[in-house]
Amino acid sequence: MAPDLDPHHGFLYLDRFTCVQEKEGLLGHDSPYFLVFVGHAGPADGCDVVRVRHPDWEGAIATGDTRVTDVWVHHAVHGTSTVLVALLEQDWQCDIDDEMLEELRRDMAMHWTHCRETAQRADDRADKAALLFGRSLRRVLANDHLIGLMSLPITTDHGVLPALTLGGEDARYRAVFRVRALVP
Repeated sequence: MAPDLDPHHGFLYLDRFTCVQEKEGLLGHDSPYFLVFVGHAGPADGCDVVRVRHPDWEGAIATGDTRVTDVWVHHAVHGTSTVLVALLEQDWQCDIDDEMLEELRRDMAMHWTHCRETAQRADDRADKAALLFGRSLRRVLANDHLIGLMSLPITTDHGVLPALTLGGEDARYRAVFRVRALVP
C-alpha cells in the first residue's frame, strides 16, 4: 500500500533513456521496459512495484536511440525512499503481465517488511531489497531478459536525478529519472 500524499514527497518520472548497446538477437531491435520498486520505511511505510513500458518501444530501440519519455512512475518518493530500477528486454510478449506484476508486488511487500525489520541503515535496506527484487524477477521471467538492476538515489525533491547505467545480457542503457515536487 502506498503512503498518503505528503507535500515532502515528489512524483517520480522516467525522463529519458538511451540505448548504448542493444541486445544482440534474432528478433530485431530491442523492446525494453522498466520495473520500479519504491519502498518507504518509517511511519508511512509500504511499497509498490510499477511497470513502465510503451508500445512504441517494442522492437524499435536500436543502439544510439534516445527516447524522451516524461512518463510518470510513482506518486510518492523522497530522500529516504528506497527506489530500485530494473531494466528488462522483452522477447515475444511481455513476461510481466498484470498477474505477474501483482505477484511481484506481493513478494516485494513480504520482502520489504523483512528488509525494514532487519536493516537499520537505508543503504543496507536498499542492498537487501535489490537482492530480493532480483531473485523475485528471475523467478517469474520466462523468456524476457533482466538487463540490469540498480538503486536510484533520490538526491533532490525537485529536479533531475543521477543517471543510471544498466547493463548485462549483452546490452547497456542509460536512464534518467526526475522528481517533481508536489508543492512549488
